[in-house]
Amino acid sequence: MEREVITIDAQNRRLGNLATEIAYYLEGKNNPAFEYHKDDGARVIVYNIDMMSVHPRKVRQRAYYRHSGYRKGLQKKTWEDLMQEDPRQLLHSAVERMLPKNKLQNERMKRLEMHRESHTAHDN
Repeated sequence: MEREVITIDAQNRRLGNLATEIAYYLEGKNNPAFEYHKDDGARVIVYNIDMMSVHPRKVRQRAYYRHSGYRKGLQKKTWEDLMQEDPRQLLHSAVERMLPKNKLQNERMKRLEMHRESHTAHDN
């Protein structure tokens, strides 16, 4: 089965709205023959992730936490740090959290491609 390829430009798009649209296409809800138990979603390619927009207050206040399991093993990364390091991590986790938590989630996330540069720079 040949999958549809959808390209999305992330320039000046808010993180939440962008992640919602990506999850919609990855699930295949744009298909008239959509069924929950089938993985008929499209391949999604997102460009200009560096120019993605996030509300300034959320950039400062929101954070992701991890714990190693050891004492004093709590690690915190704010959205500001993630935007500077690699905004792909921020978008990846937002899309992943919007998809249903089932056995198809990993397969759907494999079809998501994210590029920091523009569409024309990627083609050359």
